[in-house]
Amino acid sequence: MIALDTTGWISIFYRETNSDAFQGVVDTADEIVVPSPVLYEVYRKVKSKSGDIHKAQAALDLIAMYTVVDVDAAVASAAARMVTNPMMSACDRFIYFCTYLAGGTLYTQDKGFDGLPGIEYVS
Repeated sequence: MIALDTTGWISIFYRETNSDAFQGVVDTADEIVVPSPVLYEVYRKVKSKSGDIHKAQAALDLIAMYTVVDVDAAVASAAARMVTNPMMSACDRFIYFCTYLAGGTLYTQDKGFDGLPGIEYVS
């Protein structure tokens, strides 16, 4: 089971650096989960880049076809207790713990996840 963080999906949608590597992860995964905060961030970033709410909604609809993992009490509690990286944003904490508690591996190019178990860096 794998998840991509927001940088992975944006890289794929806009054919940015590492898009082929992220697409390869998606293409070979048995199961893909999408932490619900990724839906928020992808919508926001696509809308900001394109200025088009329809493109943002299309991106959201595409990734929402996978299994969405919501922020629940266990995720919120784990994120609040996290002391490994106190500078990590709340969204990144939620993304990480949605994936980690579901038993998945999070693929990212964001070095803010450095040192956490269950992280694979794409470069």
